[in-house]
Amino acid sequence: MSPSPHPTSARKPGPGRPEPRQSEARGPAGRRLAAIDVGSNTVRLFAVEMVDAVAWRVLADTKATTRLGRGLAESGRLRADAMRATLRAIVEARTAATQLGCDPVRICATAAVRDARNREDFEELVRKETGETLWVASMADEGRLVHASAGRIFGFAHGSCMTIDLGGGSLEIVQSLDGVIISNTSAMLGAVRLTEQFGGPEDAAGRRFDDMLQAVDEAIKATFDRPVHPPRIVAASGGSAVTVSALCHGDTSSGDRHVPVSRADLKNLVTRLRGATVKQRLAMPGMPEDRADIIPAAALVLHRVMRRLDLHTLHPHDGGVRDGVILTLLAEADRQIATPPTALEGVRAFARSCQYEESHSEQVARLSVQLYDALLAADLLDAVDDRDRELLEAAAVMHDVGCMVEYRRHHKHSHAITLNAPLPGFSDSERGIIAAVARYHRRAEPSPKHRDFAALPAGQREQVCRLAGVLRIADGLDRTHAQEVHSLTVARDGDGIRITPFLRRGTTPLDEQTLVNAATKKSGLLESVLGRPVVIAAGERDRGNG
Repeated sequence: MSPSPHPTSARKPGPGRPEPRQSEARGPAGRRLAAIDVGSNTVRLFAVEMVDAVAWRVLADTKATTRLGRGLAESGRLRADAMRATLRAIVEARTAATQLGCDPVRICATAAVRDARNREDFEELVRKETGETLWVASMADEGRLVHASAGRIFGFAHGSCMTIDLGGGSLEIVQSLDGVIISNTSAMLGAVRLTEQFGGPEDAAGRRFDDMLQAVDEAIKATFDRPVHPPRIVAASGGSAVTVSALCHGDTSSGDRHVPVSRADLKNLVTRLRGATVKQRLAMPGMPEDRADIIPAAALVLHRVMRRLDLHTLHPHDGGVRDGVILTLLAEADRQIATPPTALEGVRAFARSCQYEESHSEQVARLSVQLYDALLAADLLDAVDDRDRELLEAAAVMHDVGCMVEYRRHHKHSHAITLNAPLPGFSDSERGIIAAVARYHRRAEPSPKHRDFAALPAGQREQVCRLAGVLRIADGLDRTHAQEVHSLTVARDGDGIRITPFLRRGTTPLDEQTLVNAATKKSGLLESVLGRPVVIAAGERDRGNG
């Protein structure tokens, strides 16, 4: 896999493709970066040189088909021959990137490596042969990378936008609202995986097609919900999406391969592909040789997703993980150059971008920290983690950001938004804790029946319960969103504890009762954590600085 002999200009939009928007990433002109995308089907090298702070020109954009994911669905392991072929392609790509003067070079693997039982063996091979650490992106990482890539081309800063990334091993769907990711969901519906699962290239399009259709529909229904805000644009990323566009619109070898595809176009294509042999598919105008075996599964998944989510048009996008990795490298360089804010300042900056209700959220954060400190001082709560207090405050600031999507399920939207938020200063696991605590500020308490909560390690589940128990009461004490509680105290009361909020002068008896009732209603989780009853009763209104 050799680089282009001459540097090429950046990809330009053709008919039906919007003009590129400026990326928020920054990087000095002349800097050269490279991403090596190790997918289930191909290894791709993408090397660029920065033209200015926001644009690049492409030095190399090449691929080698290695089918690393072949046989994975059946055995759960990467095959030795596929690993060897993929490793050769990675080494060749790494050498080409180095010869082009790229630094850094990021090697990123997705579904095939991520899901394999012998992934550590492959990671070690890459480290020995290249001297680089293989970054194995999670499904959420993969969704974010593709969304960033498509956003650079189509402009995702305003309105509701969506990316559908169909790879060999998995399917990721990401939606954003005014530039903020509000959902990032994945399913094991990759084109290579499905083709193998249902008998191979001939059977998947033939006698096992109905089985594959049923499985795809069931997985999509169980995983993806119709968007609250219908997207104004949907970008479908990956080689399969580009191939589908070519097949829907005939031979485009001399034209643009990125013409938008309608749901009706896809339905007709699925009908054409069903029952067609690989040989017959290869005869179809626009069919590349390396996609003919898996394209029936790819077209089926894209059509059924459009049907489930009530989408009308897809805009094929031939960028993806590799472009997203370049944007990540630029963002990392920016953070090294800029003076980083404190972790909590970063949380507040992000919450402002979600147009959070600052007065209420900051009041809940203040009361949460007061209650937490008071419980510690009374020896009623143990600070198991030295960052508990900071995580609690971050969750309190973020607890209502989901209202930008809708109020009814805003606690769940807050969870999704926080999971995908750039929060410098917090690790991925800490971000997961913040998201879970924010999610449980209202409605249901944490439960093993909740998939995301059950996926947390036992210690983190206890941590979420401990912090969410505090947050729920603090949120109840500002039920009126009028910041009527100026302070609180905690004291032992027999076998239980008494929390006494002090209200500002002028608070009406009705509002006082509203706040006490709301906090009491939400005190059950803290009672479970402490193993003792909690009583909440307001103190005198003229105490303190009210």
